[in-house]
Amino acid sequence: AKAFIEADSLGSVVTLSSHLHNPVSDGEAFDIDSSVAVDRLLPGGDLNHKITDWLDTVATAANNSIRGDGSKIPIIFRPLHENTGDWFWWGAGHATDQQYVELFRFTVDYLRDERGLHNLLYAYSPNSPLNADPGTYLAGYPGDDHVDILGYDSYDETGGGQEWLRSVTADLAMVAGLADERGKVPAWTEFGPYEGTEPDPHWFTSVLGALKADQNASRIAWMLTWANYGHGDREHAYVPYPAHGDHPEHPLLADFRVFHDDPSTVFAKEWKR
Repeated sequence: AKAFIEADSLGSVVTLSSHLHNPVSDGEAFDIDSSVAVDRLLPGGDLNHKITDWLDTVATAANNSIRGDGSKIPIIFRPLHENTGDWFWWGAGHATDQQYVELFRFTVDYLRDERGLHNLLYAYSPNSPLNADPGTYLAGYPGDDHVDILGYDSYDETGGGQEWLRSVTADLAMVAGLADERGKVPAWTEFGPYEGTEPDPHWFTSVLGALKADQNASRIAWMLTWANYGHGDREHAYVPYPAHGDHPEHPLLADFRVFHDDPSTVFAKEWKR
């Protein structure tokens, strides 16, 4: 809650992403060797208490995220993300589309109806590639009553290849169109050069240029980078940083500054209340 309050005061959009541990093994979210029967997680199942305990922690954070005027801070909650991939225990090959829908709906129903939280906005965010196919995107869609944001995750393993840019732009345009039809908000809920790649020095502005060239893709509300856990383009650094200490300037910083200064992008400082 303290972090949410600080981010909100800076003008940021507050997003809570989650990597729920495997409830069978208590291993990481990436533990796909221990299969999870989704009916065990739903009401009446022997593992339901693990899910509700975790959601109670989310509820505590949301309830304590309060502005100086007493209003609750809006928080975008993104549970069970990248369900079209197979790297999480809730993902493709580990749960059917219907099981995924049931678990997502339970998550929302518990927080919204049982815990009475109304400052959470729920994001549904499959992973690329989707081949601009609405059927692929909507296969695990929990429904308009349980989703506020239509998200999409995609990292670039090509270093800025034109085919990746074309594919991402087409997917985002599709997501924006689906959001229009449903009265939802479209967003690029995770993006960046993939860890370990050698991105083009103009990676950020190339991405921005591709988005701006597409009338629908350019309408996404925000783009979420992942976190910085180290230094250099091979060490979990998703936002370019200036030189500091013994660390030289990030190789994409100059381009990121151009990206920042473009009239079509808005950063927290410009949005601060």
